[in-house]
Amino acid sequence: MPLPDKSVDLKGRTALITGAAHGIGRATAFAFGEQGAQVFVTDIDEVGLEKTRAELEERGFGVGSKVLDVTKEQEVTAMIESAISEMNGLDIVVSNAGVSVAGPAEAVPIEDWRWIVDVNVWPHVYAVRAALPYFREKGSGYLVHVASAAGILGAPALSAYSLTKFAVYGLAESLAVTLHGTGIGISVVCPLWVNTDITERGRITVDPDIGMDESSARAFGREMLRNSGIPPEQVGEAIVSGVLENRFLILPHPEVLQFAQIKWADPESYIERASEALQSQRRLFGERSGN
Repeated sequence: MPLPDKSVDLKGRTALITGAAHGIGRATAFAFGEQGAQVFVTDIDEVGLEKTRAELEERGFGVGSKVLDVTKEQEVTAMIESAISEMNGLDIVVSNAGVSVAGPAEAVPIEDWRWIVDVNVWPHVYAVRAALPYFREKGSGYLVHVASAAGILGAPALSAYSLTKFAVYGLAESLAVTLHGTGIGISVVCPLWVNTDITERGRITVDPDIGMDESSARAFGREMLRNSGIPPEQVGEAIVSGVLENRFLILPHPEVLQFAQIKWADPESYIERASEALQSQRRLFGERSGN
C-alpha cells in the first residue's frame, strides 16, 4: 500500500470500515470483501452491525467486528488495536461514520452543531492519530476519508453538515500532501445524493419560511434521496476502485468536479445560481406543505 498498479489486488489485505451497519459503510465492506480483502466492521448500532457481520460471513468473507462510539478517542484507538490483533495486521482504514444536521444556521441548536462536529470530524482525527503511527512503522497503509460533495460545494440549508465535510476534505488534502511518497495513500470521497437512511438518523431544525413540519421535511428528504440518490453500492465500488488506483479524490458523481470548476472560475456567479436553486427548492417545499 498504496496500490498504484491496477494489477495489484486486495487479496490478503485488511480493511477497517466505520459506520458499517448501514449505507455507504456497509456497502464498502462488501465491496472490499468481493475483492478478496478481510474486513473489520464497526458501528455504534449493535444490531445493525451484527446483521452486516453475519451477511459478510455468509458470503465467505474474512470478517471481524467491534461495537464502538467513534466520538470517543479511546474507543477508536482500541478499535485500531483490535483490528491489528484480530486480523493479523491492518492495511486500510475507511473513516465513514457520519450524521446529518439540517436547518438555518442561526436556528440550529448549538447542541446539534457540537453533535455533528463530534461525529463527523473528530473521529477522522482519532483514526489518523491511532492508525498513522502503525502505517509509518510498517511503511505502507491507506486512509480513506468519506466526506461529501458538500465538502467541496457549500450545500444550501446544510451549513452544519457542510462545515464538517469541508473540514474532512481539508484534513485529507493536507495529509495527502504531507504523506506523498511515503508509501501511505490518502483518499477523500465526495458523493452527491446517495440513497441511504441518513435522514432518518439526522437532526432537523425546520425553516419557518418554508412552513413544513419536521415529519414532512424528513419525508421529503427520504423521497429526494430515493429518487435522486445513487445506490450506496456504487459508492462502495468507487472507493475500492479509488484505493486500487491510489486516487486522492474519489467522485462517485463525476459532475461534482464540473460544478467545482464552475465555482472557482466565477465564485460570485456560482453563488447566485446556487441561491436560485435554493429558492426553487423552498418553493417546492412550500407547495408540498400547502403554503
